[in-house]
Amino acid sequence: MADAAPITGAPSRASGFSEELSATRRTVIGAMIAGAALAVPARAHAHSAQPLTEWDRVRLRMEAARARSETFKAEVFDPIEEQLNRQAPRPPMYFEVQATSGEVARYHLYPWALDAYQHHVASPIREGAAALAERWRAWQSAKEGTGFHVVQKQFGELEDAWAELEDQLMSMPAPHHAALLWKIGHLLGPSARQESGCTTSWCSEFADAVMADAERLLAN
Repeated sequence: MADAAPITGAPSRASGFSEELSATRRTVIGAMIAGAALAVPARAHAHSAQPLTEWDRVRLRMEAARARSETFKAEVFDPIEEQLNRQAPRPPMYFEVQATSGEVARYHLYPWALDAYQHHVASPIREGAAALAERWRAWQSAKEGTGFHVVQKQFGELEDAWAELEDQLMSMPAPHHAALLWKIGHLLGPSARQESGCTTSWCSEFADAVMADAERLLAN
C-alpha cells in the first residue's frame, strides 16, 4: 500500500479525540533509577505517621484532582462519547484509492482541511475525499448536537490540573522515603508501563530529581 502522506499528531492522555495534552513530559530515563528502587526500604510508608510536609499536601491535592477527573470521565464524558459514537462514529483521517495497477494508495484528509482535494486532477481522489469529508461533517454536526465539544474541553481542563500537580510532585525534593518510593513507582511502576510491558521514557528533569532524592535519602 502506498502512503501519500504521513500520519501526524499524538494521542491525548484524556481522550482519543483530543490530540495534545502533555506532549513534552517524556524523553529519556536512565537505568540508574531502577537501582534506586531496589534500595527503598519496604516499610517506607510507615513515614506517613509523621506530620505532613508540603510535598504530602501537594500529593493530597493531586489525588483529589485525579479523583475529580476520573469521576467526570465516568459520569459525564464517557456517556456523551458513547452517544456521539452511536449517532456518528468518528471517521478516519484518510481514504484509499485503488489504481488500475491494483495498488492501493492512502490519502490523508484532516477535519480542519476537508476541501484539500477539491480541485485534484484525478476524479477518484476527488470523490474519495468528498465522501470522507461528508462523514466528517456529519460527525462534527453530531458533536455539536450532543454538546461533546463542551464536555471534552471540561475534561481536558481537569486532566491538565491533575497532570500539573503530578509534575510538581516529581520536581519537588522528596522529604522522606515514602515520597521517593512514590516517585520511583510513578516512573517505573505498573501505571507507567505501556502495552508492550516496557516503561515510558521520561524527561531528564524528573530523572535528575529522583536521582538527587535517592542520593540524599539513601546515601547511608
